[in-house]
Amino acid sequence: MWRESAIGGRVCNNVIYSSNFISLCSTVVVFDAEHVKKLKQQDQNAFNQFYLQTVDMFFRYINANYFIVKQDAEDIISDFYVKFREGVKSYKEDQSFTAYFRTIFKNTIKDFFKKNSDTPFTELKTNEE
Repeated sequence: MWRESAIGGRVCNNVIYSSNFISLCSTVVVFDAEHVKKLKQQDQNAFNQFYLQTVDMFFRYINANYFIVKQDAEDIISDFYVKFREGVKSYKEDQSFTAYFRTIFKNTIKDFFKKNSDTPFTELKTNEE
């Protein structure tokens, strides 16, 4: 259920969504236009800052929503940062930056589960087939 926050964003499940920041469990992450520009230009310091501002938020999200071991959570998050670094080059400023990186993150989680899904017994192939 969505509701409006006092600072102008929309709130769902204690997460404040706006075009320039995201808040999860009272942590506010702000991304100004200059920082986003540096990310697009592949600036290492901008990536380090982005990592430091977001890594705990991503771990908390995974731990709160999925029953996976710490190593798998670390793998998902490291895959996200690799994909994000490549993908941010094509980010368009008319989009919400928060929505942009959240989409990459959620798609990375989906990719993890697709890659690691068990094959149902009924789909196993035998030597006779």
